[in-house]
Amino acid sequence: GTAQVVGLAVGGLLVCAAVGLFGSASGDTKRIAAQMTVKKNVDSAYQQQSLGRLAEAEKLLLEALERGKELEDSDLTKLSATHSLGNLYRLQNKPEQAEQNYRKAISSYESLKMTEEAVYAQCLRDCALVLEARGQNQESLEMAKRALPVFEKLGQSREVAETMSLMARNTRASGLLDQAVEAYRKVKDLQIKQFGEYSSEVIDTVLTSARTLRSLNQLPEAIEAYKDVLVRLNKSERPPRAWEAEALLEMAEVSLEQGQLKSVEPLCMGSLKVLQNFVGPREKLIHRLATTLQAAREKLNQPLSETEFLLLFTQNRDKVRDLFREQPDLAKQKDRAGWSPIQWTLFLGWEDLMRWLIRNGAQADGFEANVMAPVHVASAWSKGGTITFLSENNVALDPVGPQGWSPVHYAAYHGKQDCLEQLLTRGSDVTRLDVVGRSALHWAADRGHPEMVGYLLSKNLDKDLPDGKYGRSPLHLAAAAGYGLVVRTLMMNGANEQLADKGGKTPINLAEEAGHKGLVAAMKHFRSAMES
Repeated sequence: GTAQVVGLAVGGLLVCAAVGLFGSASGDTKRIAAQMTVKKNVDSAYQQQSLGRLAEAEKLLLEALERGKELEDSDLTKLSATHSLGNLYRLQNKPEQAEQNYRKAISSYESLKMTEEAVYAQCLRDCALVLEARGQNQESLEMAKRALPVFEKLGQSREVAETMSLMARNTRASGLLDQAVEAYRKVKDLQIKQFGEYSSEVIDTVLTSARTLRSLNQLPEAIEAYKDVLVRLNKSERPPRAWEAEALLEMAEVSLEQGQLKSVEPLCMGSLKVLQNFVGPREKLIHRLATTLQAAREKLNQPLSETEFLLLFTQNRDKVRDLFREQPDLAKQKDRAGWSPIQWTLFLGWEDLMRWLIRNGAQADGFEANVMAPVHVASAWSKGGTITFLSENNVALDPVGPQGWSPVHYAAYHGKQDCLEQLLTRGSDVTRLDVVGRSALHWAADRGHPEMVGYLLSKNLDKDLPDGKYGRSPLHLAAAAGYGLVVRTLMMNGANEQLADKGGKTPINLAEEAGHKGLVAAMKHFRSAMES
């Protein structure tokens, strides 16, 4: 007989399979050899993808399919490579290639009468995601509808929630807004059960619901949904900061439409603060903030002062430069957020104007601890040469700012290794902890910067230091977020993957909870290799 080992389970983004590798005595030796090669490459690609090495994974899968040319399309080892390549192309944002491979895999699953298997439903759902990305919403919706009953029958709650969310998005994109609102309510309830009250999945659904309600001109309901988003973001362990900035801005815009004018400015300033600290200079968002704030001021008959730098710095750079030359004292002022023109030029990348301002006496030190000082802004959004310039102009390089962050924290969070190197060369303290007990290494790991993590490890930081809030080490944070290369870097340098946080969970536990199956397998494999 034929011994078959079937492992068709989508773990993350690649399909692992080993089928029919050992035939009967009269079996086709050439076919078996091809199957073994394909299986080996698929397994290797799975590991590479889990570590974030997408180009290497793609090369292995293409080699697998080249070697599998002599196999039938319905051969499960070849099918696993085809489905896996579709998933990888989707991750690489190559929708045409992804769709081509998905459709080929779907056809093979159907010819094999595997239409009640989870892997078939996953392929349908994944193809629907690609169609959605290409704007083919109706076709995406129909394909998702084919996947949903299979997931429901198999009791796969996570997949049910994800597929219903996809269907709701397609319904909204098709202009069926009332139906979309109702669909999002159902999706939200499912996601809360599956992912938790403050998960990114639930936050995304509530934010999209708010936008749909706004499109329906149901403004009071939209405001309540935006408030729900902000509450969930505030309680989330890893809040998506761009959503926070967008939600605050959109809530300000709705408040303006409703005539709730006094609410507009605090919401705009809150959105701006998130951009300044975490997200960066999103030009369209900044212009919308300026437009919304100006409209509210006009309706309130409040004059605009010369220190409204949000409005000033949305103008042409040459015009701004001329204004400071005409009014040099303006360079020494601060706006309502506590920022001077120095911070604004650093934030927007106007390096030449920043240098001119400092040389002409603009303030670069002495800011309150709840305000990002110029060196904080430079560490987050500039380059190493800017740190050098600030140091040469006697700007302090180690002040503590919002959330207890030093410039080192900002550089680590945003992956600015050249800034970090300049800071440390000039004596900044790399061991400082912020208000939640996290070091620069924690934040580099949490944000997925493997090179930064490697650099910080070379500075002999405690790789297993638990933070003060959750008791989580850098490895906990990287594993929970699914950053394979960061996890590998930490484990290669001896980070303890069996360390438990305050909730009794190890890094592998957190990766499992987040659904990072490939990363979990890679971590266990690495641990076994180290033990042997």
